Amino acid sequence: MEESVKRTNNFVPILALLVSISTVYMNNRQHNTQLTEQHKNQQVQNLVALGQYLHTPQFSDARTAVRLGKIKPTTQDTMVRRVCSSFGFAGSMVRTGAVDEEAFLDYWGIPLVICSRRLPQSMWNDDASAGLGFKGVDYYEDFIWLMNEANKKLANKKHLPSDQPVASVAK
Repeated sequence: MEESVKRTNNFVPILALLVSISTVYMNNRQHNTQLTEQHKNQQVQNLVALGQYLHTPQFSDARTAVRLGKIKPTTQDTMVRRVCSSFGFAGSMVRTGAVDEEAFLDYWGIPLVICSRRLPQSMWNDDASAGLGFKGVDYYEDFIWLMNEANKKLANKKHLPSDQPVASVAK
């Protein structure tokens, strides 16, 4: 009988440890799920705010001017700089995960591809900093990255015209 009590006494701490470990695991899992949901919700809020930002008249008008070829495609043109800067900010938000890339490109992919076709690759070697030595490829790195991601995503879309070369700038 005494030996049976000893075995039971040894078993109780082990059982308590297993229960504690499983409880911690379940709590951790639940916490991680909540954090994931919070992150997704924040990404949606950021996407909405970014969409509102990109739809402001100054950026919308600039995209229209680029799309219709009403500007000289150079980093010195105000409209081009607005497009590059606004999409550069968007690229930064997407790159850091503040905005979901897939969701962003579902909406903005085609305008980005159009920009990449309207803005020549040679433009990215222009001085974009008023004589301070920063080229467009440096200054608008996140915009160029975002254009390239849009081009990759939409490369197989059959309804997109492909009569013009797509800008691709490797840094």
